Amino acid sequence: MGVVIQLVMSIMGVLGVLGPRSCAVAYISYVLATGVTTPRAILAAYLIVIAACRWARQRYLRSLEGCEDPFPLAYQIAFLEFPFMYDAGTSFGFFNTFAIPSISAVLDHSQGFAVCPQVRYDDTAILMHEVGEFGPRSRRGAAALARVNAIHARWPGIRRDDMAYTLWVFLFEPQRWIERYEWRVLSSGEKDALWRFWREVGVGLNIADLPETSDTFEAWGVAYEKQKYAARPANERLTEAVLLAAARWGPPTSAAAAKEVDGAAQATLEGSASVRLKRRILVEVITALCPNPPLLAAIGLAKEDGGDATATATATATAATATAAKVSRVAVSLALRFALALRALFIGLLLPPRPQWWPGTVLAPQANAASSADANTFSNCSSSSSSSSSNKSSSSKEGEGEGKGNGENDEEPVLQLGCPYHFLSYKEKGTYRLSELGRPASHYKLLQQQQQQPVPVQVQKKRGAAAGL
Repeated sequence: MGVVIQLVMSIMGVLGVLGPRSCAVAYISYVLATGVTTPRAILAAYLIVIAACRWARQRYLRSLEGCEDPFPLAYQIAFLEFPFMYDAGTSFGFFNTFAIPSISAVLDHSQGFAVCPQVRYDDTAILMHEVGEFGPRSRRGAAALARVNAIHARWPGIRRDDMAYTLWVFLFEPQRWIERYEWRVLSSGEKDALWRFWREVGVGLNIADLPETSDTFEAWGVAYEKQKYAARPANERLTEAVLLAAARWGPPTSAAAAKEVDGAAQATLEGSASVRLKRRILVEVITALCPNPPLLAAIGLAKEDGGDATATATATATAATATAAKVSRVAVSLALRFALALRALFIGLLLPPRPQWWPGTVLAPQANAASSADANTFSNCSSSSSSSSSNKSSSSKEGEGEGKGNGENDEEPVLQLGCPYHFLSYKEKGTYRLSELGRPASHYKLLQQQQQQPVPVQVQKKRGAAAGL
């Protein structure tokens, strides 16, 4: 009977009927009712300790909800409380931006994703992590925002609404993933802190007329998606580039250096059996976890719903094949959601919260308290280096010598990667300069030549253009 009760409790916890704390209370009550043994007593004591640690952490988070500066609480959420799902939601947000034709047109024309998708992805991720880890008011955060503004200045045609939507994605997409797959939901105070933090980032990016409330901004973003989502060839090219780059992660291809990842030709990527397999798995995972069919259709993944037979357009697909594909997709979705629910229950029930000294973290409350003079020094340095490299880009042919000027300013500080994530294109040296981020596509071509890798055919036909975020 005891085994049956424990099994029922586990199933209810996985299905979300009982949360981690409710499962712990139910188990302790069960132990007291059926008799205390040494193993049961040890497990019950451990559950009590974990629950006490979780309660102490949430009490600390609640104390941060009233702070004038939203950065300390936003940092705790993104880097200590829900780092995995927050990062997953932010990464998935790339596909949201690809589904907007006006955004995908700029990104596709910049050629950053087409030539070196991993470096292009890492550049954006590092800039966002600089702001997220050190705060927009810190010297490193202010310098990162200045660098983003300098990159965007190369593209005067970028629309304000597209900038606002990108900010909307960074704000709400991680929240959606946390709400769906984490061990607890965000409180209203935590949501408000995230909104105030990203609104401050939006102000730093010179996005005008941002709403005053989070609800208004959320409603605007949902309406903007419904109005602007549309399938375009550029959307699919960007999606394919990111999928192929992500398919190079992990075993067995992670043994290869990042140079091989970034410099490999498109044909070489598509010809690798392991990359094709991992790409297919990524597509299955994305489609299973994305409850937004218009998004999948806009980025070209909906056409793969029927499997490889449909994707290759054999024109003889039968109803049985389509039904089998749908059943397979439902099975994959259920398996993934069950695994994520188990993960959430395991974290909330058995794992203590990450301590403040967790590797890669900073002194969160103090990191955002930098003097304006230091921030201006970093910002001016970033802007000047970006301006000089941009001028070289506009006056050179096919980007000759552009890459040589980027990051060679002795006055610009060399920064260590502070975030606890390992960016593939920077993992060997672990350092970078702000002017190295968001480089022109011609500089990516120069990297390929240095790596003695062939340049994709579609890139050879176009001149290098400045990469835009």
